[in-house]
Amino acid sequence: MIALLFPALIIIVGFGALLWLKIEMYFLEFKVEKHPLLIQMLEDALNKTCENENIRVFQKTYDEINADETDESKKALGQYVYSKDPDYQIKLNQTLAEIEDIEKKYGHPYHVLCQQAGVTVHHKEEFVFPKILLCKDYEIKLLGTSSYYHTWFHELGHHFAYKELGAEGGGEDIANKYAAKLMKENLPHFFLLFFDFGWWYRRSGAILTQKEKTRALLNFFKYLITEYRYNK
Repeated sequence: MIALLFPALIIIVGFGALLWLKIEMYFLEFKVEKHPLLIQMLEDALNKTCENENIRVFQKTYDEINADETDESKKALGQYVYSKDPDYQIKLNQTLAEIEDIEKKYGHPYHVLCQQAGVTVHHKEEFVFPKILLCKDYEIKLLGTSSYYHTWFHELGHHFAYKELGAEGGGEDIANKYAAKLMKENLPHFFLLFFDFGWWYRRSGAILTQKEKTRALLNFFKYLITEYRYNK
């Protein structure tokens, strides 16, 4: 009897290993950009965080974001802009409220009203702090959809690093760690199973335990059912 159990155990273990290999290969080739429901989850999580933190997001061109940077190696795909002076922040908020009242009154964007009045042209976003500047179309075309959302999480990482650590919160590595923490706390853990998306966060500390991986895999199967119904 024991002699029969041993080969059966080997077959079961081998089948399990083969199944896991197939799952790993599936996630290795998985592309978030091909799944609209996953994109919506990303957008919802990021927009909700920005709303909770009173951060506005503006889409700019790559050249606009790097207008003041001459060193090519330091040019960025996104930027977190904030004020260290609370009093200045209050004045900016007051100015912004006045600008928005003017826009509502005349029914045009502020920079258009400046042009019509023949005065120095200013765009409303100049008076918005804190804010995140992104170049979605350029980055997706250059590096892909996942990279764009990495950048958005990264810039939010800068926000939380400064918020919690102050002057000591500078640096890209610290922002990456906060970004990884945000991602793990605000998205289903199965996002970390996708190589195309999850590798960037895993290297910055968003590691799943075996129990979390198993739960993430089960939740992903549930997601696939939802996606199937959505696509029918």
